[in-house]
Amino acid sequence: MQQTSIHADIIPNLQSFVRHLRAENSSPKTQETYTESVRQLVKYLERQGMPLAVADVRRQHIESFIAYLLETRKPATANNRYRGLQSFFKWLVSE
Repeated sequence: MQQTSIHADIIPNLQSFVRHLRAENSSPKTQETYTESVRQLVKYLERQGMPLAVADVRRQHIESFIAYLLETRKPATANNRYRGLQSFFKWLVSE
């Protein structure tokens, strides 16, 4: 089931997160990796019909995404995506 754009707030939050990373003087590579992590998660959630509102994303959704990555990518890639998502969701909590 697709969500309307009013409920799909991950990308607007991602834009704010990138601004935060820049303000913290994170390296361009870190910014790129973290951004790609969130974008890949969004694509996965869309394909699976999972929530696109950050308040509705649960551990099970992230675990499902990481399991998918471990099946289709190298473990290092899954680890990088996990770290990027971990940073993003920690930032969301602090906001």
